[in-house]
Amino acid sequence: MSNVVRDFARGDWLINSDVDLIAVPLSLRDIPWHERYLVLRRLLPPSISVEILAYTPGEFEVIKRRSVVLKDAEKYWVELTLEKLEC
Repeated sequence: MSNVVRDFARGDWLINSDVDLIAVPLSLRDIPWHERYLVLRRLLPPSISVEILAYTPGEFEVIKRRSVVLKDAEKYWVELTLEKLEC
């Protein structure tokens, strides 16, 4: 699961806004937390300014309950799926 959050998800982004991405892929569960950003960043073009938060599914469930920022973001985030990306 990956979600776009904040200004892109709300639709109030500016031309110089970065993309805020929460990634919860099963494929990263064995990768240490401090290496996940680099793994995901390599998948995106360098021209895209992006902030990535990468969690395992278990970490995400815990953090989602504790984080005021994620509780707020959950109201408007856009989940990225293959079906949505192919449209």
